[in-house]
Parts: sequence; C-alpha cells; structure tokens
Amino acid sequence: MKQFIYIATAALLLMMTVSCSDDFLDKTPDGEYIEDNFYDSDEALYASTAPLYNRAWFDYNTRGMLLLGSLRANDAYSPYNWPEYGMFTVTALNEYLSDIWAGFFSVVTMANATIDNINTKSTDNVSEEAKQTAIGEARLMRGVALFYAMHVWGPLVLFEHNQEVVDNPVRPRNPEEDVFQFVINDLTYSAENLPETPYAAGRATSWSAKAMRLGQGPARRG
Repeated sequence: MKQFIYIATAALLLMMTVSCSDDFLDKTPDGEYIEDNFYDSDEALYASTAPLYNRAWFDYNTRGMLLLGSLRANDAYSPYNWPEYGMFTVTALNEYLSDIWAGFFSVVTMANATIDNINTKSTDNVSEEAKQTAIGEARLMRGVALFYAMHVWGPLVLFEHNQEVVDNPVRPRNPEEDVFQFVINDLTYSAENLPETPYAAGRATSWSAKAMRLGQGPARRG
C-alpha cells in the first residue's frame, strides 16, 4: 500500500511539473540550430544556398538531363534505351517525365523557401551584401529551372511563395510570355547582385547569370 502511495505521489508531482510549464515542448535545444535561429550570420546564409547546387537538382540529374539533353540533341542514341526521346515521341504518360517535372520544381520550391527565410528570419548579424548574394543564388537557380521547364511544358504555374500553392493548389497556368519575363527578372537580379568572383569554390557569380540571360532566345519547345 505504501509503495502504491509513493508511486501515485511521484506521478502527481510529475504531472504538476509538466502542467506548470506551458512551453515545455517549445524549448530550443542547447547548441542546436532550428529554422528560427539558423540565419544568424553571413556564413549561415551561404550554407543555406548550398543544397541549391546539388540536392535540389537530384531528380533531374539522375536521368532527365541525359534524356532531354543528349538523346534529344542526338548526342547519343539507343534503339533499346528510351528511343522515344531520340525520336521525339514522348507522351505525358512517360514515367521519367514526372521525375523531370519534380526535379525542376524541387529547385523552384527550395529557392522560394530559401528566399523567404532569408527575408524573414535573418538577424541583425547578417550583412545586406550576404542577403543579396544568397538571394541572387536562389533566384539564379529558380530562373534556370523555370527556363528549362518552360521549354518542355510551355505555360507553367508561377509562384514566389510556397504557401500560396499550399493554400490554393488549383491555379491557372501562366502563358509562356509571363514565364519568360519571370525568368528574365530572376536572372537580372542575380546578375546585378552576385559577385564577379566566387566567394567560395563552385559558387555562382554575376557572370553566370549574365551568360544565362544573354544566351536565351525566344521560348521554344521541342
């Protein structure tokens, strides 16, 4: 009986301790980064854009780049492996086409999230130059992804904030002219705000954006 009383008392004290602290589950772990405290330095912003150079493009790079690039450009041909790409007979039912779409819009949504976080979560420790550079990287990647996607699908749904699509997923497609102007706006910002020399190996510069912007002709599919 005494053992039961001890257990019941301990349980009651534990419940009182938890109930007295409303923010018990909202504690930020010591020494750990979360989204709300990550953007606290220039280095953190540069780290936030790093996935845009690799992981974001995974679904496209795994196979889509070969299919849309080498096979459709006649750099490579195989009658047994994806001949529909070399012969331009791909239909909307092609399984790799959905991976390519996912790859492009992985870049778009990751770039959008990065830009929003930089604009809303950066602390006073972050310099304006770092903000402009990081946003320039994100807008460059977003512009390139949309440029590629437009040449495959034509009209696309444009959005700058991911929550817009979450709240309203049924949206009309924007015509090619609007998509093209959106891309030009992204690349122009990047050309004006990225440094002329990379701040780290492998990072984009203003010349990267200028090359993409100048290299674009009228939007054509096929």
